[in-house]
Amino acid sequence: MIAKAIPMKTAEKSHFAKLVAYITDEQDTTFRLGVVNITNCYSDEAEDAILEVLNTQMQNRRATSDKTYHLIVSFRAGEEPSTETLKTIEDEICTVLGFKGHQRVSAVHCDTENLHIHIAINKVHPVKHTIHNPFQDYNTLAKLCANLEQQYGLEVDNHSTQRNHSAGRARDMEAHAGVESLITWIQQNALAQIKQANSWEALHTVLHENGLRIKARGNGLAICTLDSELGVKASSVARECSKKQLEQRLGSFQPANERSLAAIKVKQSYERSPLTNNSAKTEQQSVRINNQAKLYSAELFSVYQSQMVEKSVIRNDAMHKARAQHKAQIQQAKDKADNKRRWIKALIQPGINKKLLLGLVGKYLQADIKQINAEYKHKRQRLYNQHRRQTWLDWLQTQAVQGKRDALQLLRQRHVNNDQRGNYLVKSKYNAAEQPGAIPHDPQLPKVKITKKGTVFYLHDKAVIKDDGNHFLVAAEANQDVLTTALVHAKQRHGYQLSVHGNELFQENVVRASVKAGLNISFDQDHLERRRVQLSAEKQMFGDGAVKILTTQQSMGRRR
Repeated sequence: MIAKAIPMKTAEKSHFAKLVAYITDEQDTTFRLGVVNITNCYSDEAEDAILEVLNTQMQNRRATSDKTYHLIVSFRAGEEPSTETLKTIEDEICTVLGFKGHQRVSAVHCDTENLHIHIAINKVHPVKHTIHNPFQDYNTLAKLCANLEQQYGLEVDNHSTQRNHSAGRARDMEAHAGVESLITWIQQNALAQIKQANSWEALHTVLHENGLRIKARGNGLAICTLDSELGVKASSVARECSKKQLEQRLGSFQPANERSLAAIKVKQSYERSPLTNNSAKTEQQSVRINNQAKLYSAELFSVYQSQMVEKSVIRNDAMHKARAQHKAQIQQAKDKADNKRRWIKALIQPGINKKLLLGLVGKYLQADIKQINAEYKHKRQRLYNQHRRQTWLDWLQTQAVQGKRDALQLLRQRHVNNDQRGNYLVKSKYNAAEQPGAIPHDPQLPKVKITKKGTVFYLHDKAVIKDDGNHFLVAAEANQDVLTTALVHAKQRHGYQLSVHGNELFQENVVRASVKAGLNISFDQDHLERRRVQLSAEKQMFGDGAVKILTTQQSMGRRR
């Protein structure tokens, strides 16, 4: 479990109503939004709760900082705590952070591999009207999450906060865009040589050979590309690269000698390229993509870059035409007003009527300009949305939705999850290879979403089947048709022998569904295979009624 506060850089962007509208928006899907809880408000409706919170925030006029606290609590893939557990975890986190009596709205989201909760908290106390900002909340959340994992039996996550701010932002960018950051590239290609340099001259030489340079910036040092377009703090690459430690090792900082460096050949340099390892894992446990996937990645990334350049050209051209049209409309409105003024001055005698008419012309001109500016603003926004540049991962998602298998495979190979939790079907450990003709997804099932990790969400009979390429994740309370559909497609991809993982109810229902549907499937777990043989015999003797799907209450009664 990971809990993270999302900061707002400017107070103007902190708007409780907009945040609640986002976290309670279903976004045209039936499964995105889970339970919505409203706490410490008089109303149980989100719209009325928003008005209460905004009214409370207005009572504090002295605070100029962010008045809304946005917290995200995320669980490991496959973990689905009960509604009561989620509510208890939310209450404990808010209490420890100091928001026990504060108004908040929370919503559970189920549209990604990781179940997560968005919590919108009003920092202004509803009674005292004072604002509360938790001190070093990242340390508090890390310790609290570790305790909650032990208390509720959740999988242990890494809660270390040793990574500095710049490196953390670079890692967030890589996870969002799927493109290697400058910090990561330096760490993988030049850091070892930097540590071996025994003088400032040798350090400048090493950096130049890698297309980099180091220079003084503020009270520290910065490492940037030779063209100075990109740069990072030297200490964010490694603590050994900080100004203090470099000066302790090499002496006082000495700028580079540009003339001597001009004769040195640049061996390699940083270029924006797709990540080739699993950024979701730790740095020591990266999963490399095979050579064929690297080739596909390079080809697709080239196509992606050309399309983004084309989008930029089309957008700039459209913006230029819109700007010229806007300028012409403004000038046309001004010419029209000047023409009216000339007629008024020529035909109307001096006096109060002439003064009023000239004033009306000015007011109409202001109204026309205001309308023209509003239309121009709306047109610019429409053109920007129409020709918006996509990140690499967003583009891969779009291509995967359109049926491009290479794009889907790249998304999946970036995030190989060998430690899946939850209820799922997977290939038997005795199957060495996939079935011939297996496809990465089923075109007959309605795909409602493809995530950045390559997980395909199928909506079947109001239930969701999650397919990450290796596992078919299904809810424990899924009905006969959903389980049968998952079994059929797992068999088509993995063969006649499958492995079933999850709680006892899910395993029992999967066996019952396979027997009732008459599927030619076996299981590699001995107890499930014995249960399948037993249910097959009962079906032959008593009919389909003997193998109906169990509910949670029936499963508890059966265990008794």
